[in-house]
Amino acid sequence: MTTVHPSDTAQESNALRKPQRIGVPKEIFPGEKRIATVPDVVTKLTKLGFEVVVEQGAGELADLSDQAFEQAGASIAPNAAALWSGTDIVFKVRALTAE
Repeated sequence: MTTVHPSDTAQESNALRKPQRIGVPKEIFPGEKRIATVPDVVTKLTKLGFEVVVEQGAGELADLSDQAFEQAGASIAPNAAALWSGTDIVFKVRALTAE
């Protein structure tokens, strides 16, 4: 007879679950130089099981390179459309606006 512990079932369920995808788009508000997250936070989020996608060039005005985000565990989306595709959570500095 096999005994199943509730924690075993929860771990199996978590292992089968697709990680939530966090998207970090480039800020489009004129003069905005900030980005909604930094590489150190990306490292922490990926360790928690999130997938992080940063739009290409999103950190340039904050002196944060795409390479720094990749080294922290993020993937780089080539444009906004690719970033928004499949994103579950969005990190932004300013509220969303119509482009």
